[in-house]
Amino acid sequence: MESYKIINRELEKLYGKDIAGRPIYKIVQNLNLVEKRKGLHGNYYGDILLNEEYGVREVPKYSYIAEGLWILERLFYTTNSESAEKFTYEPIWVFRDPKTNGYQMPVLSAVQFIIRCANEGPTKVLSDEEERIKEENTFYEKLGGNPGISDALAADAGVSFAGLNPSSKEK
Repeated sequence: MESYKIINRELEKLYGKDIAGRPIYKIVQNLNLVEKRKGLHGNYYGDILLNEEYGVREVPKYSYIAEGLWILERLFYTTNSESAEKFTYEPIWVFRDPKTNGYQMPVLSAVQFIIRCANEGPTKVLSDEEERIKEENTFYEKLGGNPGISDALAADAGVSFAGLNPSSKEK
């Protein structure tokens, strides 16, 4: 089985389908992809405009993306008056070789990473000190928590000198 079919099958398992059975995410190759558009379309004979007519036509979908590249698409529902359908697949990522800007085959782990980033947004990179504090807090939580002074006092495991004036001596 071709690798893009395996990826699409896994995407269906992980992210599901809509109520009409369309996958939420899919990988497609930009080879003569078209979409149906409503509107005023010109009829040409070569470069000569013969007339214009209103209707639905199939138009190239990704004319701005080089032919043959793989595209990760997500299903969206639309109220766009130009769309002939109530749904559309929009590009999330175009797979390109970073050195040649050419063809690159998608890999499932990369596709999942892109979807996670698209859904969750950027993740904050912690500094070394923030990472240490996070690790320390996790350690204390696993030990049963790091009780503050109020918890320690309530559990008779702490002493408070609040309210005592060290300069005054009782007689």
